[in-house]
Amino acid sequence: MRIRQIFEDEFHLKIAGFRCEPEILEREISEETGVPIFLAHPKGLSTPKAKAIRQAGTSLLVKNSCRSGTSILHDGDVVVLGDVNPGAQVIATGDIIILGALRGIAHAGANATDATEAFIIAFVLRPLQLRIGRYIGTAPTDNGKEQATVVPEIARVSGHSIVVAPFTGKFQRNPMP
Repeated sequence: MRIRQIFEDEFHLKIAGFRCEPEILEREISEETGVPIFLAHPKGLSTPKAKAIRQAGTSLLVKNSCRSGTSILHDGDVVVLGDVNPGAQVIATGDIIILGALRGIAHAGANATDATEAFIIAFVLRPLQLRIGRYIGTAPTDNGKEQATVVPEIARVSGHSIVVAPFTGKFQRNPMP
């Protein structure tokens, strides 16, 4: 409930739902209540969007900002609850989501030669360096100006370059021209 409130109050994003593995749900409920939980797992349970879920690797949740000198390397997706400051880097074989400002280095799709499906999302996207697969980019110079309003941005590969656009909450194939 706290995460939902942060998304809605601070960033004006509506949460449609959360998805997690049954084992994680069992563990979290058990830890919260102090009572063992056993969920029945129906065989063959699947959802129409199950193909969109990345199975390789696991997700890493970083519950603080990354300060200068911090290096996070992970085989899978990375979610940072805070900022990635200059001098810090986040490298993931999957996607990177930063619930804060990206001012350091981020590299999504790190082990793939063709990582056109990988993306980086941040509430403020002003990286020293941005990498997706083999593509490299830097933030445009804005003479130190910050955005008046916080609008999450997504960086993806389009054509043969990295393109940054406002994140609308939808993941589309080839979302940018």
